[in-house]
Amino acid sequence: MSETEFLIGRSGLDLQDDFYPEDLPSEWRFDYYSTKFKALSLPIDTDEDLDQIFEDIADSEIDFELVLSVEQAQLIDLKQLATLLSTVANYQQYFTLFCVVDNTPTKAVIDLLEGYRVCFQS
Repeated sequence: MSETEFLIGRSGLDLQDDFYPEDLPSEWRFDYYSTKFKALSLPIDTDEDLDQIFEDIADSEIDFELVLSVEQAQLIDLKQLATLLSTVANYQQYFTLFCVVDNTPTKAVIDLLEGYRVCFQS
């Protein structure tokens, strides 16, 4: 018999006021969030501290699925995509890159994404 695993999470760390303890520093939100949920989606150019999130994931013994999304305009602009990826390149094993696309990405885009886990939705 096969097993199905569901990862429950949300998009963004901004939750209702009563989710986080009142005295929780903002830089600890992900750590607290990850004790309750096992997945999170954020834009790759988020205002959240991705370096701290990656460190928390790396230090955790629990599997966590982080999805970083890019807009199609960011995906097709090679220079912009390269810049965005350079900010997270050292952590590519800790996230999946996601993008909604209208057309098949170019070979140059696919080449730039080599080594990343990628999910396209059309």
